[in-house]
Amino acid sequence: SMLSTKEVVDRILVARTETMGVERAMVMLQEEGGQRLASAASRGEWDEEALAIQIALEHPICRRLLSRRDALARDDFDDEPDLELREACRDVFDQLEVELLVPILFGAELLGVVAVGRKLSGDTLSADDVQLLRTLANQSSIAIENAKAFDEIAKLNETLEARVESRTHELLLATDEAERANQAMTRFLAAISHDLLQPLNAANLFT
Repeated sequence: SMLSTKEVVDRILVARTETMGVERAMVMLQEEGGQRLASAASRGEWDEEALAIQIALEHPICRRLLSRRDALARDDFDDEPDLELREACRDVFDQLEVELLVPILFGAELLGVVAVGRKLSGDTLSADDVQLLRTLANQSSIAIENAKAFDEIAKLNETLEARVESRTHELLLATDEAERANQAMTRFLAAISHDLLQPLNAANLFT
């Protein structure tokens, strides 16, 4: 059966945290408006402030992830000549308290980011770890895009079902109202017939 977006990102996180032994990880995906990345799922210990962080797609870190199309670490910005850009990007790592940001790309679109914390062993993330993260992110992009389409279809079905239910209710009310009107008309015609027949019956008595 088709997995929802939530189920897909949960599986992505399980693969990353268990395979690599990192203390925590988060998947951030585009919100419905497509203007920002926000937490879609997380594993490990995160405070509410970190989980509430949103990153605008126009933020320098998102633009760099999209243009570089590769994972970024905080020290990748050590030689960045633009001081404002360097500090803005470093702030994302500091606020999330993560070691690495891995883009989830679908064509020319940044679907999301996987934020990866430190390893439980205390070791730094190795080149093999980074390569594994790249591979998982590439595989995840299609699954996430398919899951988003599935979620949209599910929402559409819910909307259609609600409309059908609402319309059915309206039709039942209209049917009941028509039946009541029909009964009232029947009673009215019966009364009229009775009133018309009374004089005729009385006239027949004298013939």
